[in-house]
Amino acid sequence: MQQDQAYDALNYSIEWLKSAAVKLGVAYEDLIGDTSALVNGDYINNGEHIRDVWYGLEDEFWRHHEIVTGKKTPCRDRGGFTCSC
Repeated sequence: MQQDQAYDALNYSIEWLKSAAVKLGVAYEDLIGDTSALVNGDYINNGEHIRDVWYGLEDEFWRHHEIVTGKKTPCRDRGGFTCSC
């Protein structure tokens, strides 16, 4: 039973992140890969409107990111989205 719940949580988080990637205008792999700017304390420049979308997703994003990757990204290493200005 616990395996089923873990599997469901993982699948839900994968789908949530894929949906977030579409909203943010990036590839899913750009959000979760080891070389992702987000886990290396950097920012992805996608414009001011995307930055605002990111602010709405950010807290939930890190919860799903940890479920999918199995890695907790310390707050000091978390990047985000920014405008190009």
